[in-house]
Amino acid sequence: MSLLSDAIESVRQMQPLKFTGKAADLRGLTVLVDDLALPVGSLVRIGSTLGEIVGFSRERAIVMLLGQSGGIRPGDSVVGEQVAQMIGVGRQMLGRVLNGLGQPIDGKGPLRLTTP
Repeated sequence: MSLLSDAIESVRQMQPLKFTGKAADLRGLTVLVDDLALPVGSLVRIGSTLGEIVGFSRERAIVMLLGQSGGIRPGDSVVGEQVAQMIGVGRQMLGRVLNGLGQPIDGKGPLRLTTP
């Protein structure tokens, strides 16, 4: 095996870092989260609900929910999903309708984009 193929195999076996925090307070559609070291704009998940980090208040991240707040409790785990929100582009997007997260909502099936 070459040095490059060894390096590629090492990368394939790596596990991605998982950034997590704990829900501390719920105020309307925002959640204050302790111990979440992610930048503004990061996408996070609290249970089955997605949210986006929109700011900070002292040591807490402020997460704006993109779904329902029902069922969220203090101490719930908040998991970082995506640090930089990006979507691939390509000819398959022509004529398609996407939501704010880049997911198709036109009933024509998923997009198969390879270039972010």
